Amino acid sequence: MKKIIVTGASGFIGRQAVRQLVAIGWEVHAFCYPSVPDEPEGAHWHVVNLLDPQEMRKAVAALGATHLLHLAWYVEHGKYWAALENFRWVAATLALAEDFRKAGGLHMVGAGTLAEYDWNFGYLRENETPMVPSTVYGQCKYNTFSLLSSYAAASGMRLAWGRVFYLYGPHEGPARLVSSIVINLLKGQFAQCTHGRQVRSFLHVADVARAFVCLCEQEVSGAFNIGSGETVALRQIAEFIGSELGAESLLRIGALSARTDEPPVLLPDIRRLSGEALWRPEFDIKSGLRDTINWWKRNLPV
Repeated sequence: MKKIIVTGASGFIGRQAVRQLVAIGWEVHAFCYPSVPDEPEGAHWHVVNLLDPQEMRKAVAALGATHLLHLAWYVEHGKYWAALENFRWVAATLALAEDFRKAGGLHMVGAGTLAEYDWNFGYLRENETPMVPSTVYGQCKYNTFSLLSSYAAASGMRLAWGRVFYLYGPHEGPARLVSSIVINLLKGQFAQCTHGRQVRSFLHVADVARAFVCLCEQEVSGAFNIGSGETVALRQIAEFIGSELGAESLLRIGALSARTDEPPVLLPDIRRLSGEALWRPEFDIKSGLRDTINWWKRNLPV
């Protein structure tokens, strides 16, 4: 049985990844902080502060895991793009990689972001598009990948890096695009949107987690875009949700101003992910949005 540490295990992607890894027979050690959430059956939960070097080193050394899926980072909505906490997570991630390798670790998978790329290019390819991050978050993620790649080459550890594009699904923060529209419409409130002409790639969080699981299972190396092969305008997402809930009249398309620096198109080339990591999605955009709507119907915040 393969033994894996999953950091950020109680997070948006992490909870899905833990569940999937347990289901296919991995021995999963789920790191979370500050407390253990409802536990998916079969996972071993550990409360570990990854920003405490001694605590992290002790926890990693005790397990001797062969694989590491590192999802933890600072991601507070509306703040993480420019937050100084990003720099702390660069240091913590590099220390984690070294502790993991010293404990016998062989294969590390990390979570990157589309924000590592130069957004002047609308179609983003792992080995072709220039890496010119425009935010602190993107720069820190890219620098982390670069340093980890050098460490992996020098130490003999394998490294895969999944650059996540736009995602949605159960347990998403209520201020995010899809969840905010669904919540407002379920409550009978107006859902304010921009013009919605921005073209993006949206992927259900379970399929994002499945991509990370594939990067672990196939033991591939290098950077991989994690996104959907479908393209969709933001307006189409809002209108589909409105139609599913019979609440089209509550949509306010164009009520919000779009950011002037927002690119009209941001799409991933996912051929590496599907070809080398053997990843296939379970949801298309319509079935994924329906799944998300049904989850919010059961978990609508007061």
